Amino acid sequence: MCVSDAIRNFGIIAHIDAGKTTLTERILLETGAVRFGGAVDEGTTVSDYLLQERERGISIVSSAITCHWKEWQFNLVDTPGHIDFTAEVERSLRVMDAAVAVFCGLRGVQAQSEMVWRRARRYGLPALAFVNKLDREGADFDAVVAQLARLFAPARPLVLTRPLPHGGDLLDILGRKVISNPESTTYDYSQELAARRGELLEQLAETDEEVLKRFVADEELADEELAGAIRRQTLRLAAVPVFAGSAATGLGVAPLLDAVGRFLPGPAERLSSSASRKHFPVSRERLKAQDGHDFVVAAVVKIVRTAWPGDYAVIRIYSGTLRPGVVLCDQNRPLSGAVGAIWRLNAADTSELPAAEAGEIVGVALADAAPLPAFRAGDTLVEEGGPQFRLARMRFPEPVVWEVFAPATDADRAGRGGPHAALAAGAGRRPVLGLRHGRTPSGGRPGTPPFRTSHLGPHGPAAGRLPRDHRPPSAPQTGVSQAALTRRGHPGRRGTYA
Repeated sequence: MCVSDAIRNFGIIAHIDAGKTTLTERILLETGAVRFGGAVDEGTTVSDYLLQERERGISIVSSAITCHWKEWQFNLVDTPGHIDFTAEVERSLRVMDAAVAVFCGLRGVQAQSEMVWRRARRYGLPALAFVNKLDREGADFDAVVAQLARLFAPARPLVLTRPLPHGGDLLDILGRKVISNPESTTYDYSQELAARRGELLEQLAETDEEVLKRFVADEELADEELAGAIRRQTLRLAAVPVFAGSAATGLGVAPLLDAVGRFLPGPAERLSSSASRKHFPVSRERLKAQDGHDFVVAAVVKIVRTAWPGDYAVIRIYSGTLRPGVVLCDQNRPLSGAVGAIWRLNAADTSELPAAEAGEIVGVALADAAPLPAFRAGDTLVEEGGPQFRLARMRFPEPVVWEVFAPATDADRAGRGGPHAALAAGAGRRPVLGLRHGRTPSGGRPGTPPFRTSHLGPHGPAAGRLPRDHRPPSAPQTGVSQAALTRRGHPGRRGTYA
């Protein structure tokens, strides 16, 4: 097996509080990446590592984590579920090969679940569905599956594990077995298994010609043949394998991990798909150097600034082998730099790698860190001497709020002061936060373009150096002046409105 064939890059997406981070933590525990599982309520999870995330109990930034399951390497990204941090989901999905969508067994398909699902489909990502929290009173697995069929048509939900009515057991339809809760009493579910397997065959026969022929001839399909049909329909985006379980207890997580390896594509397979060609507009022949090696091509996912190991760019490698010393040229702006170190990412923790292959998601620090702050999410990086082209750019939703910062000193007015530098650093990390020095289109005052107010919260260093005459957010509206909507904050006094 080729190295890249064993890699699975996928993002975990869902509405807030559906259980993404809890599922991520359970995956790390099941795969042996951690010895003890953390809890969101206790602020002890691996992927929610920012202080603000642990205080609020929500994910604010996406976290890249690497773990291993059987013969596969999983590069998974735990994404935020709050609508204010949609940009984090967007730039993660842009570089993923697939997605695992988590749905709450009590609340079903919620608003943000539907939004992130459609974003994943826009990039042509195959997906699995995990119906979570089935250990709770009032959970209704069949109601959630019915919602999936109605809202995500024409893709058909294919139920591969489902809850049983007694003892909290799960029926593994493909594996022909019962996944037992340790506290349950054993029942005979052979008739239930035969009926559910027949339903699965009927669903596949409607969309898969090979299965249809065998079904009409009343021939039995081996488990591997059935798994192959499920994989074909999943990669065609015609089907969504659905799994039941509880991330909190771990019930049903192991079959989900098996499905990630069996049904989702590897990097090379994904890159050769028709959906991927729209975002990777260059042939493999153009990426070959004269000496036969493949030029390195990568996309910048995000910029991370930390005390240790320092500033680095999170990148997805699409081609070539990245090693220290390779010079990367930014195709979106006149920047370049030699790779100084390559980091394996596990949320806030890093470990140095000697090299990284195509398909990997890694952190990269440059030997000369000067151009690093100017890299932006979505930039295309190509090895020096390689072809000149750009990957499809990331698309972020239009922000809706202005934050206005009135300059307090001559240095601030000239754009050289500490507040301006702090905001510029924040803009480098947040793709929806742009910085404009001068006049706004509507109010004539200096400030930043629109963004949601919570975007400043996770970036404490910027918040601590804001000008004293900071005017909190305003929402431009047709026919209403900016001045009439801008709240002026004065230290020691209640705010007034212009």
